Amino acid sequence: MDLAVISGERQRERYRHFIEEAGRRGIPLCSLETVFDGRALPSLTVNVLDAHPNELADGLAAAALADCLRESGSMRASTPTAAPQ
Repeated sequence: MDLAVISGERQRERYRHFIEEAGRRGIPLCSLETVFDGRALPSLTVNVLDAHPNELADGLAAAALADCLRESGSMRASTPTAAPQ
């Protein structure tokens, strides 16, 4: 997940280009372009020295991906099964 998409228009444009190119090649994907809108980058990263996504960013992305997969029919509700012993 690239949080750079919220750091500026140039990065957002690069992300859009990636999404468009993947689509042209028939690669199914879920865009996270607007998932972090309205949130400050520091609220989405581990800390000032570690710019990796934090728990909040991961949760926002996971929820958006689950919605996208449900809408596309790629994910259906299911009953968990017991792990093999």
